Amino acid sequence: WHMTRYAATITGVVQGVGFRWNVLHLAESLGVTGWVRNELDGSVLLEVQGNPLVLLRFFEKLPHCARWAQVEHIARTSLPPVEGERAFQIRG
Repeated sequence: WHMTRYAATITGVVQGVGFRWNVLHLAESLGVTGWVRNELDGSVLLEVQGNPLVLLRFFEKLPHCARWAQVEHIARTSLPPVEGERAFQIRG
């Protein structure tokens, strides 16, 4: 299989509710790599990389991964994979 990478902007009530930490735990549980960070406009931006089938599961679970978050929309775009990335991290 080949690596796939996506960037995604998540809007809704996704800051101040533990969303990034829950995204981190979700990513680690599925074995995908990348990062997540809060944006100034109140959205959350992430990049995630892994097996395409596992990424499907990641995006299925993403809206429900944080109990107090209310995900309104996920805008996803494909990116070229990043060589040598080994972990998923929170970037502020």
